[in-house]
Amino acid sequence: MIVILGVLLMIYCLLITALCVGFISIDYAKTNKKEPKTTFSICIPFRNEAENLPALLDSLSALNYTDGLFEIIFVDDHSNDNSVEIITKFCQENAVFQSKMTLLNQKSTANSGKKAALSLAVQRAKNDYIVTTDADCIVPQDWLVEFNAFIINREKKFVAAPVMLFETSSSFLNLFQQLDFFSLQGATIGGFGIKNPFLCNGANLAFSRSEFFRLGGYTGNQEIASGDDLFLMQKFLADDSESTGYLKSKNSIVTTQPQESWRQLINQRKRWAAKASKFKNPIPTFVSWTVFLANIALVLAVFYLKTSVFLSVIVIFKILIDFLLIALAASFFGKKGYLLGYLVSFLVYPFFTLYIAVSSQLQTFDWKGRRFKK
Repeated sequence: MIVILGVLLMIYCLLITALCVGFISIDYAKTNKKEPKTTFSICIPFRNEAENLPALLDSLSALNYTDGLFEIIFVDDHSNDNSVEIITKFCQENAVFQSKMTLLNQKSTANSGKKAALSLAVQRAKNDYIVTTDADCIVPQDWLVEFNAFIINREKKFVAAPVMLFETSSSFLNLFQQLDFFSLQGATIGGFGIKNPFLCNGANLAFSRSEFFRLGGYTGNQEIASGDDLFLMQKFLADDSESTGYLKSKNSIVTTQPQESWRQLINQRKRWAAKASKFKNPIPTFVSWTVFLANIALVLAVFYLKTSVFLSVIVIFKILIDFLLIALAASFFGKKGYLLGYLVSFLVYPFFTLYIAVSSQLQTFDWKGRRFKK
């Protein structure tokens, strides 16, 4: 048993070590500004986001990019609050913004859900590149400037970019989410660094509209509650692995809202994890199983630490290598202060991960007023 646990943890440690190397190997995007040439359609699906839309609208209205080279498309995914009214009023008060903005209503179609909303937006889009974000986000002023330079310099058709959480409180829930998000972002960047990307975040993506249609868009995974970002990335990778890239730039960081309660966090993570068994690419499957089995091994290893120096050394190495990946991401996002709470979060994380992994495959979950099955 000790040998099995040790092997599982060693495989995990090798994976995280590789991701740390990958993170470091990705150079920061060049800061020299290219002449704005790329045309963008920013596509934003929303459902009951009245509380968050004002901040997003303010950030979009402050974008630093040439007028005429971008448009903004909102798609209402059956909201029953006053989200539409907020957008409409903002446009009425900002004539310049209104000229760039289109508001679509998904109630006129038989479809619902984020993928259907995004598909509708992409169909109506007029420009060469689609940029996606979420309605609970704030985008940086030079967002499109950074995407434009990266696309021109690297000739990429699918570009992932960084996302971080707002700082909302000093609670343990906020601490846990911040550190967990650092680990996800660290793994995302590291995956691109080792040329085997397996994560990205739809809150900050850009991709070629023509390639989206050529590759079939979201066809084949529309019934899955999440994964619009990951399944699309897998299509780009399968077609041409060199067409994808990661925009490692602090000027391109999109900020999103953390969950307000443990219940909401668990439902969010269930939604994310539910797609794990649907991947055709072996890399995400391998990573998912490695993390799952390593956390089982870590919990079981506690009972053998007093009798096995071998296992104790591996567990200590796991603690350190996990910390390194999180620290790399925390440093990139300028939030190193959260690292002080790492050990406390580390004690909870294995149990949290195991619960999410199992329950996401067995239980239903609620999201945005809808109930989903695996």
